[in-house]
Amino acid sequence: MISLEIRKKDVEHLRNRIFNISCQFNRSAYDASYIALAEAEQCVFITGDEKLYRAISRQFPFLKLL
Repeated sequence: MISLEIRKKDVEHLRNRIFNISCQFNRSAYDASYIALAEAEQCVFITGDEKLYRAISRQFPFLKLL
């Protein structure tokens, strides 16, 4: 079994970016917060959400489909 460290992150400082992503791509603030956080942390964001992936993966190359 794989063990993953799960850390909580405050995204308050990303609120403007979250809002912009949400409006620009017609995504929920929930989805946009994960995208903005992955962008800020310069890490890969792995999702099982095909609809999300198809909608934004060209603009966010760090997004990977599970």
